[in-house]
Amino acid sequence: MYCALMVLAVIGFKPFALDAATYTQWIQDPDKTIAKYKDKWSDRTIVEKVQPEFSYQSGDEVGTITIPRMNYYEMPIYYGSDLVNNNWQITTMGNLGNWEFFGQNGRAAVGAHNYQLFSNLPDMEEGDLFIIETEYDTFIYEVTGHRVYDHLKDDWYQIAYQDALPYSVSLMTCWPIEQGAEATEDTYIVYSKMVSGAKYTADPAK
Repeated sequence: MYCALMVLAVIGFKPFALDAATYTQWIQDPDKTIAKYKDKWSDRTIVEKVQPEFSYQSGDEVGTITIPRMNYYEMPIYYGSDLVNNNWQITTMGNLGNWEFFGQNGRAAVGAHNYQLFSNLPDMEEGDLFIIETEYDTFIYEVTGHRVYDHLKDDWYQIAYQDALPYSVSLMTCWPIEQGAEATEDTYIVYSKMVSGAKYTADPAK
């Protein structure tokens, strides 16, 4: 699990033996993805849409994420958090806990282990862009900053929810990075804002 992101789960479990079926980095095609999104990075169109009815089970693929700064191209994002999902995968909490899905008026969270796919999350800089594509819409987010949640002195609700913008995605991993698979209760958070995509409402006229 990813530290405080997965507050109801066991923190810092040991990884399974690597399996090609779950080490999703192996299925990337950077050239194809770069060509696919070539004209998308400059898009700054935000529209209002009626919210789809989300119906996902733990382990379902809910979309892909492309993060050029981290050399990730259309990496699958899986719903929920369990020992299978978290083995070399990127996951989102969706509507579990206080989180939202991409495009909802709240804060979405995407996480991966500090000793696996998000080991270089601190490389993200203000102004960096990343793309999340779902079956409903394609969203572009711009990094606005980062923060380390210290469980000994910080309030998780404030840092995770109140400090994040509406319609945003926070990228998260356990902290410190070098602690690896050892249990930790601190979290590295990269904040972002939506710059292109759909903002879901019950009534787009509102």
